[in-house]
Amino acid sequence: QLPRSRSQGKIEASHKLETRPESAPGGGGDHPPTPQESPPGRSGSAGQSKPGRDEPERSPRPDPNSSPADGQWEAMANRLTDSGPLWPVVVVWYATAAVAVTSSRGLLKATGMPFTLSASQFGISAVLSEKMLVHVLPWLTEGSFRPVLRDLGFDRPERKLVRSIAITYCLGFGFTNVGFSLCNASFIETVKSAEPVSSLALAQLTRGEDAVRRSEWLTTVPIVAGVALSSWSDASFHLLGFVAAVCSNFMFSARGINAKTLRRLHGTPQGLDDMHLFYHVSKFGASFAVPL
Repeated sequence: QLPRSRSQGKIEASHKLETRPESAPGGGGDHPPTPQESPPGRSGSAGQSKPGRDEPERSPRPDPNSSPADGQWEAMANRLTDSGPLWPVVVVWYATAAVAVTSSRGLLKATGMPFTLSASQFGISAVLSEKMLVHVLPWLTEGSFRPVLRDLGFDRPERKLVRSIAITYCLGFGFTNVGFSLCNASFIETVKSAEPVSSLALAQLTRGEDAVRRSEWLTTVPIVAGVALSSWSDASFHLLGFVAAVCSNFMFSARGINAKTLRRLHGTPQGLDDMHLFYHVSKFGASFAVPL
């Protein structure tokens, strides 16, 4: 019986080895378990292929029409301001403003068409700002600035405020040119220096009774007194020109309030930084001023 039991045990052991699956995980023994291969097309972590060390992951190709993230606009502005001193820009600003005022007065005296001049101003501003966005700013930032010149879609929440800024800005220039056509440029500029008064008045109307303090109103007394004395002593005083200059102040003040509301509600979204905003305002202002 002993030889029979040994042979029977060997047969049973060999039978167990033959019936055990080879691919069963954790099968024991000296050999480590082989991982199961998932069939193709099945989702899961086992079936996903990872790039090897020699094959780096490919980053998506950037969209040429996209603008940088909001955090990069400040870095670009700092880079532009660090490119040189500020006083030459201020000098150019004042010099060009003086040329614009004197040339506007001469053109209006010869033609008498203030709204045609306004349409020309906005059209030229739109063209020059587009050239600035497409050529000058990318050159100054070594290609890191990417312009976004597409129109604002109807689904964008900033569209209404941008159009309000453009309309008030265009009407402000229109009333200013009307004043230049009727009065001396020095008198109109003196009246326009009272723009803080209109800004406080609009702030009082839009923000409630506690928006403007009494001390702030008192600071406008010297401005009002200076404008009154200039109007009394100016030989070119014209009532309609004075009213046009006052209306211009209110339009420019409304423009400032709308711009601050845009920044407060929406921040600086992509494609609506200060330079892009000026481009959109000039473009829409030209289309608004041409029919006038």
